Amino acid sequence: MKSLSLYIVLWLTFACGGAASGVVPPFYPEPTPLPPASTAITPREIKVALPDGTRIVPGDFNETRSLNGNWKLSRLEQSAAPFGEPTARDREYEKTDFDDSAWDEIPVPLDWYRQYPRFRSRSQPYVKGTYRRAFDLSGDDLARGKRVLLHFGVIGYDATVFVNGREVGRHKGDFTPCEFDVTDAVRAGENRIALRVLTDFGPNRGDVPLATHVYGSQWGFDDIKGGLWQSVSLRLEPAIRFRQIFVTPVLADDSLRIDYVIDNRTGRDAMLGLGFAVSTALKADPNRLNAAVGPGAVSLKPGDNTGSATIRLDRPVRWSPDEPFMYYLNGYIRARDGQVVSARAERFGFRDFRIIDGKFHLNGTRIYLFGENFSSATYGGRGRTPEEDREQLRGRLARFRSLGVNILRPAHMPPVPDALELADEIGIMIYNEWGWSFTNRIDVPAFQENNDRELAEWLARDHNHPSVVMWSTGNEVIHKDRPEIRWLLDRQVDLVRRLDRQGRPVGSFSGSASWFSYGTEPLNTDFLDLHDYAGFFRPSWTVFRSVMDKNYAGSLEHYGREGRDLGMPYVIWECVGFSWGGLSDPEFRLNDIEAYARYARAPASWGKPNGIGLAGTIGLAAALDPERGLPYGRAKFGHRLLEQVRQDLRVDGFAPWFLSDTLEAATLWNQPVLPGIRNAAGLPPVNFFSGDTDEAELFAVNSTPEPLRDVHFRVWLRTPAGEDVELGRFSPGEIAPWHKAVLPVKLSIPPVSSPCPQIRITLNNSAGGVIGRNFYNVGIRDRTLLAEPLAVAETVALLDTGDAGSVDRTAGILTALSVPFDTVPVARLSSQHTAAILPAASPGPGGVAVDHRALRAWAREGGKLLILEQAPSDRSLLPGLKVVPSHLAYVDLAIPEHPVFAGLSQRDFDQWNSPDAGYVIDAGIEPFTTNAIAVRAPQLSSNKIENAVMEATVGRGRIFWTQLNATRLWGVDSSASLYLRNVLGYMLGGAPAYAKVKPLPESGGQLAVIPAGREIFIDLSAHANQGFADDGKRGGWTAQGPDDFAGMPTGLQELRGVPFRIIDPAANGGKSCLVLRGSERPGFPARIDGLPVNRKLTRLFFLHASAWPGDDVGRYRLHYEDGTHHDYLLVNGRNIGDWRAPRELPEATPVIVRGNRQGTGLVGVYRAVLENPHPQKKILTIDFLSSGFDNTIEWLPGIAPVPILVGITGELAP
Repeated sequence: MKSLSLYIVLWLTFACGGAASGVVPPFYPEPTPLPPASTAITPREIKVALPDGTRIVPGDFNETRSLNGNWKLSRLEQSAAPFGEPTARDREYEKTDFDDSAWDEIPVPLDWYRQYPRFRSRSQPYVKGTYRRAFDLSGDDLARGKRVLLHFGVIGYDATVFVNGREVGRHKGDFTPCEFDVTDAVRAGENRIALRVLTDFGPNRGDVPLATHVYGSQWGFDDIKGGLWQSVSLRLEPAIRFRQIFVTPVLADDSLRIDYVIDNRTGRDAMLGLGFAVSTALKADPNRLNAAVGPGAVSLKPGDNTGSATIRLDRPVRWSPDEPFMYYLNGYIRARDGQVVSARAERFGFRDFRIIDGKFHLNGTRIYLFGENFSSATYGGRGRTPEEDREQLRGRLARFRSLGVNILRPAHMPPVPDALELADEIGIMIYNEWGWSFTNRIDVPAFQENNDRELAEWLARDHNHPSVVMWSTGNEVIHKDRPEIRWLLDRQVDLVRRLDRQGRPVGSFSGSASWFSYGTEPLNTDFLDLHDYAGFFRPSWTVFRSVMDKNYAGSLEHYGREGRDLGMPYVIWECVGFSWGGLSDPEFRLNDIEAYARYARAPASWGKPNGIGLAGTIGLAAALDPERGLPYGRAKFGHRLLEQVRQDLRVDGFAPWFLSDTLEAATLWNQPVLPGIRNAAGLPPVNFFSGDTDEAELFAVNSTPEPLRDVHFRVWLRTPAGEDVELGRFSPGEIAPWHKAVLPVKLSIPPVSSPCPQIRITLNNSAGGVIGRNFYNVGIRDRTLLAEPLAVAETVALLDTGDAGSVDRTAGILTALSVPFDTVPVARLSSQHTAAILPAASPGPGGVAVDHRALRAWAREGGKLLILEQAPSDRSLLPGLKVVPSHLAYVDLAIPEHPVFAGLSQRDFDQWNSPDAGYVIDAGIEPFTTNAIAVRAPQLSSNKIENAVMEATVGRGRIFWTQLNATRLWGVDSSASLYLRNVLGYMLGGAPAYAKVKPLPESGGQLAVIPAGREIFIDLSAHANQGFADDGKRGGWTAQGPDDFAGMPTGLQELRGVPFRIIDPAANGGKSCLVLRGSERPGFPARIDGLPVNRKLTRLFFLHASAWPGDDVGRYRLHYEDGTHHDYLLVNGRNIGDWRAPRELPEATPVIVRGNRQGTGLVGVYRAVLENPHPQKKILTIDFLSSGFDNTIEWLPGIAPVPILVGITGELAP
């Protein structure tokens, strides 16, 4: 009873995070008010009066009639190869009198695959269809001498256009508009349009050998759109018209440079007057003339006429996110009699954006980019009307702005034009991105020809938008060892520089700074853009600063820069994550280890983390919780990681990959001035003892051009009950623009009414106004937990391991808690001792040298064995279990109801007050078993999962093993200390064992053998694609040069009780094994399908290995006769390993080991066994899949090993 009472007292005294204790709400800044719904007049509302009495009404010269609505569409056709010349049937479709009454109707705009999804096919990626529609023109329309123009927002991809059976033009481009002058083809009355459209899914989504154009996003089939997915209109314009107007603000003298193209379709020379006028565009003060020039005489020859002009403005208001003021430039052409015969309005903002001294400047003033991303593919052709898209976009952009975002990147393709118009009005800058995303299998001549033209059209479409301040010519293009790709990338940048008259910064591609993924060769670029999901992906978020140092140092090296400054802006435009792969399971509950294990043993990947892939960051329960899930991860890790980004003064802007306009937490990291608190490790404060004095640093990052004077920090504690306890006010002195102030302070930690308060900090001005704020949820507990005597009901032995430091450390803790014990070697452990403690090992590899068998034998007789954190070792402390390196600042509580977690919650196991990166665990117990009560869970794209804390029965005894860094942090971290006290109380206090403790499993699965006569060899010869030996040209084995496996034995080999038939390359055309692609060898196939089986098998034995680091190696997919399949996931270090470092693994063993050709080490291949989960079903085939097996972009370059398969042997059912 005494032990139970102690637990109750501890829970009441120290509990944090439970319902009884409450939660302090986040201390986020309030979002700013939403911008107005619409601020600008439309071009048709422009009416400008010039001083000489001339009135300019551009709307009078452009009559636009929508052709949106229902069109006719032929039955789509698909093919495995590109379509050739038009067929006879295609020719019939072009004709005016063709009867299309049997064709389907399709609304325009709409991606035709939304109506016909069955045509999304990898094996038949080429698709063809023909649209038809009638439109009417009156005799009056044609009698006025106007030109008739067909305008298409986009036709995806290759369109040939016919009007009344006459071909009027062709256009290629998935993202750019096109226009056709059809005046000579139309007639009064009914006219008929026919469009023959060709499209394809490219090499990432389809079996297309080489790309000839850009495809945009490609995350899914539905990102590649076909047909008329943007608006179509008929336009009536004058015979002499402005075809293009480009505006360039010149801030130095408040002037506007104008470049124009005037199209003269009269067929004769014309001498006319040309003028320009600038008027206000905002509804609050519309049509106010600011400046005018001309009209001056201009001679226009038939066809296109180019020219330029300059107009001086009268004190123009400069466009910025804080004041998105806009104007209209009104170009007009006047006849000799003074009559205006043509006019066009072009909206613009008077602003300039460029790089000065290596930093971004808006209107001559340095600016920090507080960014976000949104998916361009979401808009246009998705089944909503253009008006519905516009309203949705308006709401999203306004909400982004209210969260403090000042710039958006429309990834990974140009957005619909409405997005830019709205950004102009709302005051959101745009980092405008071209559609070359991911693809690097390219037909260079064809790609260059198409891309040059399409890129120029994109620049022309978006040139005048004031919101467009910088360009990205692509996204995540692997150029490593691909000079032709680098040539094309560099060519794009030069083309943009030549065409963009405003001289905005151009980035090679978003992700260009991620040299570790895409290539180290320097690129032609004005700035570098990093994509790095450290923290979400490995390593732990707590080492983000060291990751950034490595990334930046790599760029310095690759770009040949001396010192510490790249000399150009450095932005992070994808980071944090938690925006894909969400999975909800409202039925999932903790405290059910079998339910946890179902997720732990399921495959997880970069694109489909399946819950468990998020468990190492936010916990499996939170990942699966419909109320938390990904938004919870965004808020939590956005706070952590973006606070680190803000403190890095090398960074000029950032954008998390959240795609969220509703995340209230964004107001925190988007504050222009961000204050905060950090500990000695540069990390947020976590767990304290009351009465202590904590040495911390207060910081404030001033990302503004103004100095901060007469400011002070206020720091206080807020309890769940709403009580405030002041910790102090501190003055950092003046904080210069673009600087970070750091102030060392000592914070006295007082007792509080709740153990889970929140530290809050503000930076205030002299009047008390808040300039910036921040907060941290912490734990505070009384130091009495370190000395309050522990009730002990066992005779305790502290095992002498020969490591005096580790024994003394554990002995000191026991003594502090008044625990009586004997220090004895394992050999003297007897039945007189009812409990034994294996002390925490000193840091470093090797593990302790104790007689593990004697320990287990003693436990079987009824002893209680407590194992404290052990160092990594190749030796097994318990059968089949091994300690492996596993640094992480988070441990997931699978069984939070266990007594060792009394008074604690999941928050208490999320970063500890450790000087080495806040790690909660340094080494895990491999493999994961259902004895786990806390788990070292995987991060994204990893299947590395181990027991962090486990308990098992052994005979009549019990073993409790904890790998948490609690011994080392005793008295340093209050959560770690309470946890360790609980563990000691649980194992030594005489309380009954937790009711759900499971027996320790026996090992030996990897040592299984096949009974004679039941083996069957899977024939791999027809699918082998590599030999064992390299030919010296990096062409064999894993193509690593002379480092190969030429010593592989061939033929029938008995390998630890299992026979394998290894292909002799001399008898199989030089091919003897199957090698798939990985990050270092992207040229190998992503998958090899159809390995023949056609048997019922109880087990399958694989002879395989991997090359290069990375957790997710791939999988074997078993296809059963009933159409179902099962995936056997290959995890590096678990059931497959590096061929150049053979070692025993938890679920695989090296069975062929040889010296390498250099004589400097060993090489080997491993044997792993799969217990067929469906032995009653016939296996038809097996697919061998790499981590990027589906050929999509879910595969993250830089993390995928190369998988190698040498043989498969099956065990026939008895």
